[in-house]
Amino acid sequence: MARPSAVPTRSVVPVVAVRPSCRRSRLSVVALVALMATSLTPTSSARAQAAPVAEAPVLSVGDQWRWSHGGSRRIVAVEGNLFTSPFSNERCNQCTAYRDRNLTIVKLVDKDGKVVNDPEVGYKQLDFPLKIGKKWESDQVLVNNATRVSEPYKNEFAVEGYEEIKTKAGTFKAFRIVHIQQRAHSSFDGNAGRSWWRQTLWYSPEAAAFVKREVNSRVNWGPDWELESYSLKSRSTATAAPPAAAAPMTPSAAAPSSAGARSDSPPAWPDLSKANAGLSQSPVMVVMWSTNIEPPGADVSPDKAKWSGRWAGWACRQQSCDARLIVEKVTPDGASIIYGFASKDVAPVTARLEAKFVGQELQATFRDGATVAYRMRPEGDVEVYYRRDSYWYGGVLSKEK
Repeated sequence: MARPSAVPTRSVVPVVAVRPSCRRSRLSVVALVALMATSLTPTSSARAQAAPVAEAPVLSVGDQWRWSHGGSRRIVAVEGNLFTSPFSNERCNQCTAYRDRNLTIVKLVDKDGKVVNDPEVGYKQLDFPLKIGKKWESDQVLVNNATRVSEPYKNEFAVEGYEEIKTKAGTFKAFRIVHIQQRAHSSFDGNAGRSWWRQTLWYSPEAAAFVKREVNSRVNWGPDWELESYSLKSRSTATAAPPAAAAPMTPSAAAPSSAGARSDSPPAWPDLSKANAGLSQSPVMVVMWSTNIEPPGADVSPDKAKWSGRWAGWACRQQSCDARLIVEKVTPDGASIIYGFASKDVAPVTARLEAKFVGQELQATFRDGATVAYRMRPEGDVEVYYRRDSYWYGGVLSKEK
């Protein structure tokens, strides 16, 4: 199944104006009584007028979201009515997705600029404007999570409510959308998980995104998740609970205006004491994927075991670079890691490295002699320090849930 997407919008409450008639003398007594009854009685029509409506969103470059299952999205370009963001799955690594106003992927392009035919293209999980009672369908050939085989599926979506929902990113007013997926050639037998599946999604106009997902089938259809953090450049007041703003780096040596710094004497470790964890401001993101994260063994001490997992954050001045780390396997002496980095000047770079514990640091060396070191703070965030000759950068990462 496709990962739910996010969309901005504000809730619009229709207001109906009543024009007074100039020919009141012609109103019959019956009509007047009916008008009074309509004004005093909360009919279903009046209640419907008060129902919220979410129009199609308008996103800006730099808008970004992160969810608790490790998914993230950042708008890197707006081309007419299409929003562009980095995209990666098992079939299309380091690709670019083009989404329409419904956040439906209408085109995928790989890193070489070639159009990719993927089941995610055309999978419509939102249909604006949203309002209670609205329904839509999206018949699609999708990849079965268990068999890895492409099959035709019927997807039915229904907006069933508008309610308050709590997430790690804050509390939002959101549309509750029920999604039922069924194999195209199967019958609806009432046995969820064999021929059909059900999930509930909550879309918040304030966050411009799906803010929560719950799987309602008995079999595995991926994890439940919720919005963890987000930032909307177009509407700074829309953020419910933004991450702490990261302070600009203050290198100990003079540095040019480039993202990283150059110095004849790079510091032993950059002063990041006043720098907080947060989202990167890079217009380019590095997309990393790993299914090989192993739980640390019993011989690994707790202080080293907590390195295991996925880490993401920022690097360089003004948080202008995207930095990521995946620690796949931790041993008493070191770890198998995947390094990731990207910026507007540097295309996404990933490297699988063997790192060693040196004191309180996790250190690794690249083939070209460059080094990267990670140092965990007491509260659990990680500082990163990269050096190659006179070039260096520092940053802060936080663990993805």
